[in-house]
Amino acid sequence: MIEYTPDEQEISKSQRKREAHALQELGARLIEFSEAQLVTLPITDAVIDAIREYRNLPNSHGAKKRQLQYIGRVMRDCDFDAVQLAIDKLQFPHHFAAPKKQDKPQSKWAQRLMQDGDAAINELISIQPQLQRQKLRQLLRNIQNAPEDSRARHSAKIEDYIAQYDLD
Repeated sequence: MIEYTPDEQEISKSQRKREAHALQELGARLIEFSEAQLVTLPITDAVIDAIREYRNLPNSHGAKKRQLQYIGRVMRDCDFDAVQLAIDKLQFPHHFAAPKKQDKPQSKWAQRLMQDGDAAINELISIQPQLQRQKLRQLLRNIQNAPEDSRARHSAKIEDYIAQYDLD
């Protein structure tokens, strides 16, 4: 009888099957990518060759299914999580883009105007005297009186007005 310590436990057959299916599904996703995109992914040359072979197969269901299983098998040498992340970056680049900077001076000033009102208007006009106090108050009133769903649009208007003048 073989005794196992906790870190030597065998992976169950069901778990191995789940992992094999996950690798096959990942391989099936790889087929959608162009040759240039495949080269950028952290996959082995054997996987790329297997995908090329898949693309050259006739539309026979059995052949392509067997080739997908083979792709899953050669995917075992790749880091599943790294490949998954790289695929997601290719398919959904907007999710991984660097967050946009919100430190534009006009954005900061628009926020201050909404919080502090006339005090912020006076300070802004002391920095940039070309701005019109009446126009700023009107734009601020429009934001405050606007329904929630259109406040962003009114806020953009005040930012656009402030952006016309150099605040740096």
